[in-house]
Amino acid sequence: MRRLREIFRQPHLGRILRSNARPRVCAVAIILLVRIFFIEIPCRAQNTTEYFNNRSSARTCTTQNQPNWASPLVTSTGRLSNGVRDDTFFENGVSSGGSVTDYGGMKGVSYILSDDHGFGIRVGLPSYIVHHGSPAADGFDDLPVRLKYRLKSGNQCRGNYVLTMFFNAAAAMSRSGAGQGHGSYGPTVAFDKGWRSFDIQSTLGAILPIGAPDSATGTFVSLNNAVQYRVGKVAGKGFWPEVEVNSTWWLNGKKTGKEQIFLTPGLVYGKVHIYDCLRLTLGAGIQIAATHYHAYNHRVILSARMSF
Repeated sequence: MRRLREIFRQPHLGRILRSNARPRVCAVAIILLVRIFFIEIPCRAQNTTEYFNNRSSARTCTTQNQPNWASPLVTSTGRLSNGVRDDTFFENGVSSGGSVTDYGGMKGVSYILSDDHGFGIRVGLPSYIVHHGSPAADGFDDLPVRLKYRLKSGNQCRGNYVLTMFFNAAAAMSRSGAGQGHGSYGPTVAFDKGWRSFDIQSTLGAILPIGAPDSATGTFVSLNNAVQYRVGKVAGKGFWPEVEVNSTWWLNGKKTGKEQIFLTPGLVYGKVHIYDCLRLTLGAGIQIAATHYHAYNHRVILSARMSF
């Protein structure tokens, strides 16, 4: 707890929240207004049926063909969703010196292209990177896009699992030094499984640079695992305490042979009814370096999601 208090007492934290966060908040607000007032897509009805477990306690199933879990803070969920997500990262103990604030977290707008056939897309909004105590240039990060194809899934009455393939791509949008300076692409597989109020969500993927094999990022493999437990009686609502293990291995580039692991305790709360089919989910957590090599010592994560 003392370490957390020291993190949040940093003098630049409040100043950053009051100033640089405004463009990100305005962008998300505009997207939501466009969605509500100009795109006439009705909410999808979720008719419910009751079933009983061995202890004879009533639970609810929906007609959707995937579980109704909360998306973890770092690990990408295999579920398809419609919504807007905006994260903010505060990184301290950065290897290049100083600290970094990341507005956006490479998140953006997610949309289900075809629920029956399992296709979805997420178009990210370029993050805005601010450096503190470092000569590195501030600026916008790259533009990420993710395509999803849900191979198999079942809701809490029909197996309680999801198996999904991702294809990730990023276009170099910045020459200021905030971005990677080159594009990248790579596949990821996500497998999620739940047992009543408990679930595990996992991803395994690789990212390959385009035309820059010896870049700072190089080719790397990432493995993420999130363990969650729902505290609440209604599926999809309530508190979701979680612990994640986020691992990265570099195969080439300037970090060849290096390994990085973070432990991420966190809490997600949702879904709060706002209007019609709009639901708000909030999350917070902290990544703590668990290996000798790490890009930063710790990272505070704040997450806001609006689903529709």
